[in-house]
Amino acid sequence: ENGGALEETSWFAILIPFWIFALLFGLVMVIGKAFLALLQWISLVVGVVFFSLKFDNIVSWDYAIVFIPLYVWVILRALEANMEMKAVKEAMSKMVTIEYIEKYILNEKKQDENGNDIEGGFHRTYNDLSEEERDQINKDYIIVHVPPRQMDPGEQAENSIEHDLDQIERSPEYQEALSQHQSSFQKIQKIILPEIPLMILVILQLDLNKTWNWGLTFLPLWVSMFLECCGGCYGFFCTASLAHLEADEAMAAHLAKQKEAKEAAKDEEAKDSFENDAKPAADSEEKLNSVEPTAAESPTCIPLGSDAAKNDDADSFKKNEIDAAVAVAATNDATVETNKATKENKSNKVADAPGDDRQETSDGTQNDEPDMFTMDEEAFQFYQEAEQEAESKATEAQSKAIASFCNIIFQAIIASLFVAKLNEVYAERQDEIMDGTNSYSAFWILFPLLLVAGCTISCCACAIFCAADIDNVISSDENQDDTEVPSPQNDAEAAQTSVNSVPAGAEASESGKVSSDDNEKKKREVDAADIVKEEDITAEESLHDLD
Repeated sequence: ENGGALEETSWFAILIPFWIFALLFGLVMVIGKAFLALLQWISLVVGVVFFSLKFDNIVSWDYAIVFIPLYVWVILRALEANMEMKAVKEAMSKMVTIEYIEKYILNEKKQDENGNDIEGGFHRTYNDLSEEERDQINKDYIIVHVPPRQMDPGEQAENSIEHDLDQIERSPEYQEALSQHQSSFQKIQKIILPEIPLMILVILQLDLNKTWNWGLTFLPLWVSMFLECCGGCYGFFCTASLAHLEADEAMAAHLAKQKEAKEAAKDEEAKDSFENDAKPAADSEEKLNSVEPTAAESPTCIPLGSDAAKNDDADSFKKNEIDAAVAVAATNDATVETNKATKENKSNKVADAPGDDRQETSDGTQNDEPDMFTMDEEAFQFYQEAEQEAESKATEAQSKAIASFCNIIFQAIIASLFVAKLNEVYAERQDEIMDGTNSYSAFWILFPLLLVAGCTISCCACAIFCAADIDNVISSDENQDDTEVPSPQNDAEAAQTSVNSVPAGAEASESGKVSSDDNEKKKREVDAADIVKEEDITAEESLHDLD
């Protein structure tokens, strides 16, 4: 009377819909030959049977015995997750590319005693294999398809050689296997926390008649939800920030590479210019060394005190002056190079000084204006691509985090309603109120599930029934488009209307233009008639001459 209409009803009768669903679902798994999943489902159904026997007071077992099928269910799930992880690892170890097969399997490189590769005479490709060989390759390996890698702006093709393992990791097959491995690992984590600790605390609460609050009994569930919420917050906030930081680091590395390339180009240019400057000097020195003195210029052949000797002394004096000037010039050049190197060292020190953005001018003074950052087209394109990739990663992480938040909120609502119901029921039992309960109905525990299911079914029904009018809407739109298409007659009428609506000045200019065109046309016709007439006269004269 106080407990409701189904107070005296057996739990087996209440769970009739579940028994029907369990039978049908079991048949589906038998047809699909999913035997491990079938064992899990059987253990779960047996656990529901044990609970029904306990609630109907048919057996007086402790809850530690009633939970035995659930122990088996948890162990089978952990075993399945472990087998999936092993299978995924084995599949990942077998993943190869076509280039890898052609390089290391079909054309295996042999090495000599010194470890050098010996090139074979015949190079086979994957297309050269027969059907039997391809089947054997597909059985032993998993061929993945690697998408083309986008090279950085300014990166040369010969410098963009990618390792074979890096290519495999970029393939969609490898990424899918990696996600499956993470999913299996998360299943094991959920079994360890909260399922096993929660089952232990519930059994202790029921068998030992503890007066613990059920909220404390469900503490492992709250901890698991809190950790999932922290993971969602990390994915929503931190992953997005890290993606943009990675983009900034990639941009900084790209700019550093560009700077190194520019410095290398400048050094190469300076080296070339130095070699070009040194070559004429070496040639001139070689020419001077190649000149030999003649007999007239030899001092042994010139009498002392003669005019030739005086001239020779003057020439030698001039030569000494020239040599001194050359030595002074060389000293000055060395001094200039030393001063230039000193200035470069000073400028490098100034540039490396933290917080000092001043520049050194050509006269040795320092400019207080900061170094202006410039970005060329290649750097800007690289920055845009890095930002787009970071934005896509951030969006994906945020979408996963939002889905995780929704799942956690949904689980928290149901668990809170269930825990509140248990606290009220067991408090009334301790007060020896056995006829029914004064707490809220158990229907509200299932209300979130029913609400979501009802909204889903309503949306599907609206989509199905509203789709019937799509053909009518499309046909009406097509008819409207047909009526809006202008006909040639309407075009002519519109053109006539536009002609009639031309202003007076424009109409006068247009009429003058038309009259001039008519005069030119008549003139051409008269000229053509005159030419024809002259040709006829010429023809008649020629006939008369023949006669």
